[in-house]
Amino acid sequence: MLPVAPKLTVDQKIKKIQKWQSCTWVHHLTCGKDSNHGDLTPKKEGDKVVLCCPDCDYVQNSVPDVVLASTL
Repeated sequence: MLPVAPKLTVDQKIKKIQKWQSCTWVHHLTCGKDSNHGDLTPKKEGDKVVLCCPDCDYVQNSVPDVVLASTL
């Protein structure tokens, strides 16, 4: 069964994403244009979180449930 993401605030989502991206044993969230770019970073946009590539203009508008439901 796939994990179900709990209802989280924007700040809670950003913290979960940062923990995921700093974990050494999970696959980090990477650029959809070039996986050799740096890890995606969370950015607050109003009442939602987007993931931005630090090396290009790629923006991902959704965060995988597995990241938000993780217990890292």
